[in-house]
Amino acid sequence: MKWGSARWGLAVLAFVLVLALAGGAGSSPAEAFWRSTGKGVGTATTGTLNPATAVTVPATSTGTLTVSFTASSSVPAPTGYYVTRTIGSVASAACGTSASALITALSCSDTVTVNGSYTYTVIAVRATWTASSTASAAVVVGIPTKLVFTTQPSAVVAGVAVSPGVAVTVETSASVAVPVAGTSITLAIATNPAAGTLSGTLTATTNASGVATFSTLSVNKAGVGYTLAASSTGLTGATSSAFTVTAAAPSKVVFTSAALTATTSASANLGPVTLALQDAFDNAAIAPTGGYTVVLTTTSTAGTTGTVFAPTTVATTTALVRFAAGVSTTTFFYGDKRVGTPTLTAAITGLTSATQTATITIGTPVLTFTVNPAASVKQNTNMTPALQVTIADQFGNVGSGAVTLSISANSSLLGLLGTIGGTTTVTAVSGTATFSTIQINGLLAVGNGYTLQAASTGATSILSTAFNVTL
Repeated sequence: MKWGSARWGLAVLAFVLVLALAGGAGSSPAEAFWRSTGKGVGTATTGTLNPATAVTVPATSTGTLTVSFTASSSVPAPTGYYVTRTIGSVASAACGTSASALITALSCSDTVTVNGSYTYTVIAVRATWTASSTASAAVVVGIPTKLVFTTQPSAVVAGVAVSPGVAVTVETSASVAVPVAGTSITLAIATNPAAGTLSGTLTATTNASGVATFSTLSVNKAGVGYTLAASSTGLTGATSSAFTVTAAAPSKVVFTSAALTATTSASANLGPVTLALQDAFDNAAIAPTGGYTVVLTTTSTAGTTGTVFAPTTVATTTALVRFAAGVSTTTFFYGDKRVGTPTLTAAITGLTSATQTATITIGTPVLTFTVNPAASVKQNTNMTPALQVTIADQFGNVGSGAVTLSISANSSLLGLLGTIGGTTTVTAVSGTATFSTIQINGLLAVGNGYTLQAASTGATSILSTAFNVTL
């Protein structure tokens, strides 16, 4: 029997359905693939990471400096930047940055601990991309450690500015000047052989070369071996070489010996009195070529006839003495007949004069009966007129003190001595002792040739004229 076409189609469909049902009951899935070929068009966006620009540092630094730069112009912008410093061919991280420690600010501070010349580079970073800037100009780093006198003080006249001016430079440990302005430096005397005072501007600041100049320094006391000390906070100080300060020209004459205290004298034997030349700062100065003539005067009431000056005790008296050229002192001697406190003056034309007060005391006192006993006096009776004894030196300067009278000799009619009565010790007033109660006492005091003796401490005793004692 033959199948019709319709029946064959139904049979095939039934077979397919059976297979499908069998697969759904746990068999492996069916797979299929195909190949195709053809043409198409596509687009993508790309970019460039640009470096930072205008990297700037100072020309010089003492160790800490600022690095600044202009940001990268990239879009999108870099994530951040890091900085390197280079000396010679060796580069190292700067500003505390690195590829893993970026900064976003456009400046940073870097501290350098080794002297040298450095350049700085800024590296822009985005993802795995980096872009390095052009290196900065060089910055010379000099770390200041000490002070050095680069212009030493020279010999100078007292009160005159040291010239050329003293210069002190800030240097590194390698003795290289640190060219940075504004460091404050102060000078003082280190070695002071004559107790001098340093004057002028004592504190100065360094210029752009690192040098502080002191152009007004002066010292007022002459001496050999002065030195200066330079100091600045945080730096090792320095001491200058030694220098000498000499006296300025004479400006005055002075008395250098102790004030004269002496007794009256008719000759120039009191002294020596010493005069010296000094400058305006009291330094011993020397007389110039030709020397100086000194005019000596006194205010003594003895006047010119009662006072004398002389260059030596044996020289001819003169009121002029000399400072020879090249010397700083001279002496003279003085004599004065009048007790008192005269002022001595030494004058030199063009210089400040000197004065000194002398003390002249009475010379050896001499006693004198200015009123003697009468030629004849009565026993047991006050002598009239009152007796007087003066105390004075040979020039009439009156003294003071007590005067005592006593009988020095007598000749009694019966050989018995009379005694002196009354107030026998009297203190002199204005140089005169007056005895108004003196008498010769005794039962048999009558006699001829009596004399009285006057005595006073420090004076030579003296006798009165002779007198007789009667009933």
